[in-house]
Amino acid sequence: GSLRTSPWQIVGLALGLLNAVLVSLVLVGSMAYTRTIAEEAWDVTLIVGGALVVVGWWVVPLLAFGVDSALDPRRFALLAVPRRPLLAGLAVAGLLGIPGLTTLAVATAGLLVWVPDILPIIVGLVLLPVVMLTCIAGSRAFALLMEPLLAARRFREVVGVLALAPIVVVAPTLGQSLRALRRGADVAPALIEIVGWTPPGAVWAVQVDVAQGRWGRAAAHLAIALVTAALLVKLWDVGLERALTTPPPRPNVVAQHGPGWFGRLPATPTGAVLARSLTYWARDSRYMSNLTVLPVLVVTLHVLSQGAVPVTTIIAPAIVAFTLGWAVVADVAMDSTAFWLHASAGVRGIADRTGRALAVLVVGVPAVVLTFVAGAWRADRWDLAPASLGLSAVLLGTSLGISSLVSAWVLFAVPAPGDGPFSTPHGSATANLFVQSLAWIVVMVLATPSIVLTVYAWRGSAVAGWGGLALGLTLG
Repeated sequence: GSLRTSPWQIVGLALGLLNAVLVSLVLVGSMAYTRTIAEEAWDVTLIVGGALVVVGWWVVPLLAFGVDSALDPRRFALLAVPRRPLLAGLAVAGLLGIPGLTTLAVATAGLLVWVPDILPIIVGLVLLPVVMLTCIAGSRAFALLMEPLLAARRFREVVGVLALAPIVVVAPTLGQSLRALRRGADVAPALIEIVGWTPPGAVWAVQVDVAQGRWGRAAAHLAIALVTAALLVKLWDVGLERALTTPPPRPNVVAQHGPGWFGRLPATPTGAVLARSLTYWARDSRYMSNLTVLPVLVVTLHVLSQGAVPVTTIIAPAIVAFTLGWAVVADVAMDSTAFWLHASAGVRGIADRTGRALAVLVVGVPAVVLTFVAGAWRADRWDLAPASLGLSAVLLGTSLGISSLVSAWVLFAVPAPGDGPFSTPHGSATANLFVQSLAWIVVMVLATPSIVLTVYAWRGSAVAGWGGLALGLTLG
């Protein structure tokens, strides 16, 4: 039914399915590669990687809180649908989405890696329903049971950061483990022992136990997996009953006391817009998410690159600059009904655009400089300061200028005030991505001269570095 609401829905489905196929092929190929390293590498990949997939299903509701889902259980509250058939219908609907189909495809195709061992393949096929039920039931259960807590804005922001933080640890740990296996280090048993006995990892450990002929451990892991799935279904059932019989919690709004930024900045149209924008950056979770995600991203880049100089001193600051500059692409849409203040007060376009841009610069310039200083200090490459800061300046200024134009030209469907920062209104993602992709191309074209000068500066040309700084500041 959702495909009939907009042509963009069909385009989005086609692109989503194509992306799912590509992701599935890459993941299955990566899993096959790990078995060429060593049997232990495949065991670690299966158990640790599978556990991460399950945990991902469980924590996504924390990040996507506020999404306008057509399958919200409360939509069925007045239709007298029995709870058990509704539970089964929602489970099948969860399986038929792109995430469900991708997980099912990867889990099924991954069984072929066991060839020529037939017994683990049979066990894996039998356990596929348990895997999918654990993922879907956990996702739905946590979304329903944590709804009262997620109604508190501050709690959503903290949980969102905590849900993203493990990315800093997980990817480097997995990479280090595979490198240790190549060197012959005995890390596989420790990882399997720890993760295999956890609820997310037990269902994947059964295949490894059967392949190694350890039937007692297989039975114990199977018991943990079945109990986990049954418990999650029960929790989902309890949460569904509460959702069908109680009204949704109202989001808690944190009141602001005193004049805040309005008392510190000039009483001019530009100053008022700047104060209002800085208030958004300090108090609106949709803006604050940019500031909370970036440190996680930067640390991940540092760890995964193992301190590689181009990444820590050039690429990381450039990514921070572009991300913050692009953060205002939906600024007018995020104003929601509050935009009437600008219209009724007769604010000129120059004051509106300048005030919003200055707010980004107040936040973005220190963030970019701190990111470069951290990378240069670690790599001891302060000579790259002109080139790196020049590239960051052109990306920050150019993305800020283009996004300011786009935000006034195209109104995106964005999370409403009070919704989670990662939620997306139904049916808007494809159109948003199409328009923004075109604008990204424009930004990259404009930044190309600075990128070329940065490459020459990295190769040792001081003149190119200072030229890149001048060009970056001017063009940006």
